[in-house]
Amino acid sequence: MKKLICIQVVSLFLFSVYVKGAVLTVSNNPSAPAQYSTVSAVITAASVGDTIYLLGSNSTYGDITIPKRLTIIGAGYDVLGTDYNLATTVGTVYLDSTLSGPIDGVKLIGLSISTIYYSSGDRGYIDNVAIKRCKINGYIYVSGNYWNIINNIIGGTLDIGNYGNIFIANNVFYQSYLYYSNQSSVYVINNLFLYYTSNQFSSVSNANVYNNIFYANSVAVYNSINNVFNNNISYNTSNYTLPPAGNSGTGNIQQTDPKFVSQATIPAPGSGTIAMVNLKDYDWHLQATSPGKNAGSDGTDIGIYGGSYPWPGFTGMPNLPVIESFYIKNPVLHKDSTLKIYIKAKVQQ
Repeated sequence: MKKLICIQVVSLFLFSVYVKGAVLTVSNNPSAPAQYSTVSAVITAASVGDTIYLLGSNSTYGDITIPKRLTIIGAGYDVLGTDYNLATTVGTVYLDSTLSGPIDGVKLIGLSISTIYYSSGDRGYIDNVAIKRCKINGYIYVSGNYWNIINNIIGGTLDIGNYGNIFIANNVFYQSYLYYSNQSSVYVINNLFLYYTSNQFSSVSNANVYNNIFYANSVAVYNSINNVFNNNISYNTSNYTLPPAGNSGTGNIQQTDPKFVSQATIPAPGSGTIAMVNLKDYDWHLQATSPGKNAGSDGTDIGIYGGSYPWPGFTGMPNLPVIESFYIKNPVLHKDSTLKIYIKAKVQQ
């Protein structure tokens, strides 16, 4: 007698040994079932400190309210190299400490997000948030101290909210700007700023702005003084002065081509733009002859591939082991015979 056996992959991830707390999975894709089918259900079931994996899907998971300290990990925003290449997309992420008490320590990784917001009256009470490897199409509202915003594509305004110990590193800012801060513990390091032609810093003072590239992007400021600009590159058609008036700094390279590897195909300042969805099609590493090569304040490259958090690629895939392909070698077999399964996986950068 023969039996037909069908096995579906419950998760795109192999669970990492360093994850603390329970690991819960959710999928709104019927062909890839998980423990839960809605985000609201899995968040209700989760305990403080748990990790939630949102599987990639053709459908958005909608808006999410996070009322407790959780780590939420998606498959990425532009997944490559797997059997299905499905991204994890959500709407607005609301951080809400009014429902269950403090939610310090929330982590968002590998998600395509509309906006990161706070619940009414809650701003200033949400500390130690980490946002990594995400694509954020709208605003990010910082809502407390000790936020780490690293390796993201940011397509909307980053409103710092005058909170302290904010670390903004190795992000791609696409037609977006920084707003409202006077804290000396704000660090803007190794970012790539693209195609914003107005005031890049609006009401931002006393910040530390190191090792960034402003490409076809204004470096002008509005109501922003006493920032320290060190070892940055500007390549613009106007408003390229480093440091801007009222600010200080050294080691800056003004109105100079940074010489990206894909320089020949990247529109020069004033000659057009690249759509955000197409950023991945270009190589933003620096050529060996680039003026930013090993010219950062720390001796590494200026731009997103330097510093302590080099750019991991334009996929948003988390740095966890990921199943690239999975299939059953002998789906039809006799009773008591051995089922043979092939799994190919790799650890992301």
